[in-house]
Amino acid sequence: MNGDSFVKGGGSLEILPEQDTALGMKISCGQFHEKRLLWELSLVMSDHDGQWLGFDTKSEFFGLNLDAKIHFTDWIVRPTLIIGVSLYNSVTVEDGSTDGFSVEDVKYKGIFDSLRLGDGLMIHPHENWLIDLNVVQRYGSYNSVDGIESGELEDGIDGDGLSTEFGIKYLF
Repeated sequence: MNGDSFVKGGGSLEILPEQDTALGMKISCGQFHEKRLLWELSLVMSDHDGQWLGFDTKSEFFGLNLDAKIHFTDWIVRPTLIIGVSLYNSVTVEDGSTDGFSVEDVKYKGIFDSLRLGDGLMIHPHENWLIDLNVVQRYGSYNSVDGIESGELEDGIDGDGLSTEFGIKYLF
């Protein structure tokens, strides 16, 4: 999504705005395996301002991810390697689809479309509390669109992105 292109097909046009960096929210649950591996399922949401051909846009990102977080030590501060997949990603662009007569929101979707790689630090100051600091790069694409017209995209839309994550977690 580069801010100056669009997807056309089936009688409609859907814009591809450039999205500004934004703060978001992540809800996750997971389970430790052998104290060195954490499987984590997470739901990520963020609202973005953006631009398309100089016009301001608004969009929402939604993601469902499954990550393996591998810890190399049992120290209080633990370096972490993150390898994961995006089970579902979507970007909804407000008023991003038109057929020349009407305008409505457009949603770009990707299912099992992205690889997630990253690293970070997990700080474990107490047996029930964790502080998580991560940088994760997502490599993938969006492969379908829902707007005035809907369908699969012949060529996926670049969905790569870098995220910085901070979290405080309670362990049961």
